[in-house]
Amino acid sequence: MSDRNSNGLAAANNQPAKLQTATALPTDFTIELLAKSGHQVSSSSNGDFTVSKYGYWAHCEDLDALKAFARKVGVLK
Repeated sequence: MSDRNSNGLAAANNQPAKLQTATALPTDFTIELLAKSGHQVSSSSNGDFTVSKYGYWAHCEDLDALKAFARKVGVLK
């Protein structure tokens, strides 16, 4: 039996990656997901966030509100 995947790459560990839940996501990862979908995220020194896209913006009071916004726009499930 070969230790190669169907794409021809060798892998020492064939275990599937563990997916993080939205409650365990770090701030940078949430911002990165929003950025990849075209949103611009700005954070302030008091811990709130402003998200903008297409000239519209949303204010998020904290990380939980930012994650809720990401779920609302379909970036997080």
